[in-house]
Amino acid sequence: GFATGMLSAPAGHATVDVVLVSAGTISGAVRHPNGTAAGAGVRVDLLPAANLVQPLATTFTGESGTFEFPLVSPGEYVVEASDVSGNRGRSNALVINASGQVLDAPVTFLGRSTVSGRVLDGSGNVVPNVPLTFSSTSLFGPAASVATNAGPDGTFRFEGVFVGSFTVAARDPLTNLAGSTAGTVDTDGQVVTADVRIAASANLRGTLYR
Repeated sequence: GFATGMLSAPAGHATVDVVLVSAGTISGAVRHPNGTAAGAGVRVDLLPAANLVQPLATTFTGESGTFEFPLVSPGEYVVEASDVSGNRGRSNALVINASGQVLDAPVTFLGRSTVSGRVLDGSGNVVPNVPLTFSSTSLFGPAASVATNAGPDGTFRFEGVFVGSFTVAARDPLTNLAGSTAGTVDTDGQVVTADVRIAASANLRGTLYR
């Protein structure tokens, strides 16, 4: 256990009660995908394994990229790390089941890569300025969709995509041509080419009867 107090005068005194509780320690280091230390200032959250939304405690890494949660009650936890550049990482599940237990929780930022390609029609000709929607999913779940347009030469490029799966959808509102493509990002720094071919499309309405 631990407690804090304050001395308000020189040579004064303070009474501080310390309550001992059953607890362990979780510590570790945050690293980039290439294995180098993430350095100081990385936010590290301690979360219950059953609720990965609300942190129980937060700390920040020191110069060597290390962190520590000194008093952790028995239970199952996950540690997540994030920085101002958009990097994110998550530890494996961690279980504190005895007082005094010390767990090592290394966290590696998830790799990020680039998805690029062209919008093509059925004959393989590039289609310029088509509206696009980019969707992706990683171990952190679905990311916010990105809406943009292909360039005048029909090309597009999405950077900083986490390792995981993605979909690029295109629809030309003038011609109603539409199409999509899907793929995966497997490694950090990878450049994935994903061309989208658009073709005639229509909406289908109906009623389902038993």
